Amino acid sequence: MMKLDWMKPELIKVDKNGTQYILHRACPKCGGNGVIEHYYFNAGGVCFKCDGTGRFDHMEMIRTPEYEKKLFDRRVARERKKNEARNIEWKERMGFKAGFIVFVVVGVNTYNIKDELKAAGAKFNGLIGWYFGSDPGSKYTTVEVDLFPAIEEDYAGALILSNDAEDLVKTVVSAWEIENDDSDYFMTEGAKFEVNAIYEFKTGYDTQYGYTYIHSLRVGKARLVWKTGKLLEYFEDGDTKFYQVGDTVRIKGTVKEHSEYRNKKQTVVTRCKVI
Repeated sequence: MMKLDWMKPELIKVDKNGTQYILHRACPKCGGNGVIEHYYFNAGGVCFKCDGTGRFDHMEMIRTPEYEKKLFDRRVARERKKNEARNIEWKERMGFKAGFIVFVVVGVNTYNIKDELKAAGAKFNGLIGWYFGSDPGSKYTTVEVDLFPAIEEDYAGALILSNDAEDLVKTVVSAWEIENDDSDYFMTEGAKFEVNAIYEFKTGYDTQYGYTYIHSLRVGKARLVWKTGKLLEYFEDGDTKFYQVGDTVRIKGTVKEHSEYRNKKQTVVTRCKVI
């Protein structure tokens, strides 16, 4: 009985805000037992928090819902005041100059020119891609996107770029690509060819049979897509070298099919060989 009385929480005081200060003497880790059954394998299960005594004095504060709300409103007011300056810094860091309007770079593989774009003052964001805060002029092809619908505030007024920005940018860019698509198909399906092509880029993916490369090459307005397990290589002065972006590649093969990818026409080729 004495132990039960000793373990009872004791109300120490109630302040002017109605906050209760309750003293707990029982160890919160072992519940006042001094041992923890699940840890008998380690030092007999002795509770390390109370050194096996079962007692560990600690205070608990219980605020009234009204006072909790009052404190929360105070914190929000303080944070909102701080966020006024933080939001200005955030907009500058994001490169927003005219409201939330940005100019997204389109019509080019931005990965290949990322260093050039960065040097020109462009910024990168995973939801937006590469973009400028103001119109860069004729040097880069861009589309104007107003991100205002994708700008949100948190509980304290801090500005946040929501995930809706990605869909918003994709919608605007897709519309531009459809309107400005001048790509064309290459020859007819089943036709055999041998041409000089400009190497654009490569990507790929893992399969159960190994890594598959996707090579993209350009012939005039036509894009050739070749999926293979090989890198495009050539020999020079006894050394093996690999084709780089912008190189001219002499290639022969067969047109497999005509298709579209991201609203652009592409010609899938197969049984290819670099000449």
